Amino acid sequence: MRTQYFVQEHGYYERGAFYEYIHNKYKLKDLFFNKDYMSSSSFPFVIDFKKKYLTVCESITCCAMAVQNKRIMNVEEFKKKEGK
Repeated sequence: MRTQYFVQEHGYYERGAFYEYIHNKYKLKDLFFNKDYMSSSSFPFVIDFKKKYLTVCESITCCAMAVQNKRIMNVEEFKKKEGK
């Protein structure tokens, strides 16, 4: 089972809503950044259920590798996978 997800959402308010969704549904801590910073970022969220954190991936290299390996999903894809 996969324990880490890269999730892309666009727009400040949409990202803020996703941040709230994650924190309301799961007990995760913020890693490195706060809600406002993550909502303002254009980088994908990283949700790690094993280490229990939420952050954004600001490494261009990691993001490029995630794209090449088809690891970045949108919010709806994430909700479908987590709903199983």
